Amino acid sequence: MTSTSDAQLVDGFSVTMTVPASFPAGEAYAEIAGWNYSLCNDNGSCASPSGSFTVSAGQ
Repeated sequence: MTSTSDAQLVDGFSVTMTVPASFPAGEAYAEIAGWNYSLCNDNGSCASPSGSFTVSAGQ
């Protein structure tokens, strides 16, 4: 699944996506593709714009 945004990501970012009923339940992972790492300093690591979540059946 993909969601697109023109957000500047300065003050945070969120997106709501509705997954189809056929989407498998369980652990899932999301990330921001095309993230600009050029502002990371050379002697440290940057936080990755990603995270895990659990997909469960709605009620």
